[in-house]
Amino acid sequence: MFEDINEMEKEIKKFRENVLASSQLIEGMNLLIEESRNQQALMQQVSTDYQETIKEIAEHTIAKIEKLETKNTQKIKNSVESELSEAVLQITETNQTYIDALTNTDAWISAIRNDLSDKYAQFSSKMERVRIDKLIKTCTDLKKSMELKSNFIIFLVLAILVLEIVKIFF
Repeated sequence: MFEDINEMEKEIKKFRENVLASSQLIEGMNLLIEESRNQQALMQQVSTDYQETIKEIAEHTIAKIEKLETKNTQKIKNSVESELSEAVLQITETNQTYIDALTNTDAWISAIRNDLSDKYAQFSSKMERVRIDKLIKTCTDLKKSMELKSNFIIFLVLAILVLEIVKIFF
């Protein structure tokens, strides 16, 4: 057990810090989810802006073609509209894929957050039943697990964001 009351107080203080760190992790996860939602809204806005720009370009191009080629106007118009429709469709599909990926990431993060909350609740209930020496070991194991999961989540979110940024520019 403990040699004196000071050692016990130190261990209790460490335990409280671990509980505070868990709360901060959950807050961080909430911020990450909010940022994912903001990114999703931004992607939707960018998609809309691209579609509007493409439509404006299409209208401008069609007007120039009509002035230059009266004989072939209908053929050229149909060709341009078809190609632009395909381009808009491809952009829309690509953007929807990005939005779906962000939505799935949001759901995945929520599931992990719920799992983390459940594990914390289990930990709290076990804490009431376990001797103090087992409590210290459990705290250490939980801290390692939470650090691993948070590092994994941060890595995945950063990887997704980097891939999304690369896809946008290329």
